[in-house]
Amino acid sequence: MSIRKVAAQFNVSKAFVQKLLKQKQSVGHVRPQKQGGNLKSVLFAYRTQLTQMVEEQPLATKSGVL
Repeated sequence: MSIRKVAAQFNVSKAFVQKLLKQKQSVGHVRPQKQGGNLKSVLFAYRTQLTQMVEEQPLATKSGVL
């Protein structure tokens, strides 16, 4: 069956079918790959300080802190 016919049968693009075929050839399977990465929040470095601030003033608001 052609790539074009497979794409039409599953209502996906021809490029998607080609991508899956390439993945099957290179990796040996077409299981979903891991998404995302090890992205940490900009505030991650301040987590200890922020936790302490919230514990000390749990009802503080942004306008109240500034």
